[in-house]
Amino acid sequence: MPVEALLGTVIALLAAQMGLTFRQETRLSRMEGRLNGAMEAFKETLARHDDAIATLPCKVPKHPKEEA
Repeated sequence: MPVEALLGTVIALLAAQMGLTFRQETRLSRMEGRLNGAMEAFKETLARHDDAIATLPCKVPKHPKEEA
């Protein structure tokens, strides 16, 4: 189950369990939206860093026994 769907389910269950008003539930939904947006931005940042790391020229040092 994707994290975004799980987060929405948890918020809905919390709202039902706590007997939240519509206004309180709306505020929770907005917070969920912000969290989802932050997670997407984080995923994009990770992808950019992965791409940048992949383009670095890597030179793996050889084991001393292999050089001899």
